[in-house]
Amino acid sequence: MIFAARSLFEDPFSSKIIVRVDDVCETMDWDRFLYFKQGLERLKIKAILGVVPNCKDESLSLHEARGDFFDLVRRWRDYGDTIAQHGYEHRYNTSDSGVMKINNFSEFAGLSYQDQFQKLSAGKAIMVNQGIWEPHFMAPGHSFDDVTIDCLVDLGFETITDGYGFYPYKYRGLVFVPQLFSQPIPMPFGVQTIAVHTNYESLERVDNILKFLKIRLDNVISYSDAANEKLSFGIFKDMCRNLTKLLIQAQRKKPVILKWCFKTLNWILYGKNNN
Repeated sequence: MIFAARSLFEDPFSSKIIVRVDDVCETMDWDRFLYFKQGLERLKIKAILGVVPNCKDESLSLHEARGDFFDLVRRWRDYGDTIAQHGYEHRYNTSDSGVMKINNFSEFAGLSYQDQFQKLSAGKAIMVNQGIWEPHFMAPGHSFDDVTIDCLVDLGFETITDGYGFYPYKYRGLVFVPQLFSQPIPMPFGVQTIAVHTNYESLERVDNILKFLKIRLDNVISYSDAANEKLSFGIFKDMCRNLTKLLIQAQRKKPVILKWCFKTLNWILYGKNNN
């Protein structure tokens, strides 16, 4: 059985890969961001960029604000990047972990419909006025609840870059394109989104990600390609969602669990000497 599984999955990285960049704002670390962004463009990779409409998060105040910020966002959009609304102010107001239950802090989860709608609509208005709004949402801290989702649907959003599993799926009127990892994970199926926080990444790690993407360029797709793919359903995809949900939540309690699970899966599929 184990050897049969290995023969079926000769390539540990045959899954499709989406590149996601968080915390794009006027005061981000521009040197680090542009280093990564230019590396992606040399590879002709289109990423999903999480743009904070009205950033008030002091931890993201790393550079003097650029007056041409929205001009640059328009250029990136015209290049082919997907633009996601990354919250409103990127300030955490509650300790609610929301539906993902990853982080115990949120800009939205736990607030009333009226409060969430006001924040989301204010953020959308800024992006619409700048001509950069697209119907995609990226929640700060991966924290949002069902009320957030209802507000997003009412405001015309269509997708969210988050969720469990390895395939896009629909929940409460939104298409979820799962985002689980900050680095590539060996997977012989599905879609994985690699989240990169350029403000805090070391140049060594950024270089390693770019080298990996260059090697796996045929596997890289745009976020829009994944979000627009015809959704299909099945027991295997449901199992993937439920399993990753259990693993991620267990990881929060015992950090070694997820690492052990992927190490075991890697051995079963590819042999103990495959890294």
